[in-house]
Amino acid sequence: MRFLILFLIKILWVIISCTPKTGQAINNETPEEKETVDSVVVEETKGCATWNGKKYMDYALEQHVIYRDYLKRGEFQSAYPEWQIAFRLAPAADGQRASHFEDGITLYDYFLHNSESEEKKKNWLDSILIMYDKMGQCYFDSAYIAGRKAFDLYYKYRTLTTDRKILDLFEFAIDHPSEESKVFIINPFTAVL
Repeated sequence: MRFLILFLIKILWVIISCTPKTGQAINNETPEEKETVDSVVVEETKGCATWNGKKYMDYALEQHVIYRDYLKRGEFQSAYPEWQIAFRLAPAADGQRASHFEDGITLYDYFLHNSESEEKKKNWLDSILIMYDKMGQCYFDSAYIAGRKAFDLYYKYRTLTTDRKILDLFEFAIDHPSEESKVFIINPFTAVL
């Protein structure tokens, strides 16, 4: 009898703890009302649009959180479509950090390393380099971006490029003034020389 009472108390506690604590419905949108990426008009400002103040801000932020959770768990295949939506809606996210660009580079790098054909690898590498360019338009100067590209080409993608291309990028980074530190390129730059 005592076991039955304890069991009923536990069941009652589970039921109470699982009920919503607010008077509002958890999701008051019907599937037809939920925004989709095709139903929003995305602001284009040099590719640096943020979600701040946009009518689709909640949807963009939701996509951002979803893909970032997948990334943290290493689920790149699942993260990719969610990232694409978040990036299309707000390439510069909230305007305070370059996470959409950096995460795009991470995703492209994953697909590059998991591709079997050299052609696909080169396509993914082109996407990585384009993502660096877009990130540079919004957050960094061209010398810093050239240094980052050269660094990655040297350490990660050396078999997919030429030393001449790497050297040209390093030289650009060294020859042009930059507010960002250039310390990270010294070792690979001198090695390519």
